[in-house]
Amino acid sequence: PDDVTPKKTKEGEECSAKDAVCSVSLFGCCDDGKTDAQGPDGEECPPKCASDKYGCCEDNVTSAEGRNGRGCCRVTEYGCCSDEYMAATGPDMEGCPVEETEVEVDEEEDIDDVESTTQMALLPDCSYKTYGCCSDNYTAAHGPDMEGCCLAAPFGCCPNYVTQATGSNYEGCGCEYSTHG
Repeated sequence: PDDVTPKKTKEGEECSAKDAVCSVSLFGCCDDGKTDAQGPDGEECPPKCASDKYGCCEDNVTSAEGRNGRGCCRVTEYGCCSDEYMAATGPDMEGCPVEETEVEVDEEEDIDDVESTTQMALLPDCSYKTYGCCSDNYTAAHGPDMEGCCLAAPFGCCPNYVTQATGSNYEGCGCEYSTHG
């Protein structure tokens, strides 16, 4: 930190001139090249997968393969159900919703069981996720209290990953996140 040599991201890439704010910060830039790292090991940095096309899976490490965390269930013990969103709870697709075309009603079968299975198929994909849906009822939350729902916002999240920034450099996040406190 000689105030002349450009800082580098954790990956060793130089921060660009447009990212001058983080490049002159004490710990340099996060992997996204625009967020200030809050510690030597990328503390308070958004997960690397957050900038991928479909964002992160709930583990904040694995990249989603499609919208709403599609394919994230592949990293679970039993893999994905056929919808590629919901994780199976056991071998042979155990715990997966029954496809509507497979639902048959026996005279002895309780009609409430069939209705709940049909309703399950109509829920948004994010409702199957551990932390549920963001307020758009489409995007999966990354943590409790709608954590990560602001990642797709124009200025992203404040460092708490819950509050949406209203401008660049954590504008609207409170003075504790500003350069001069």
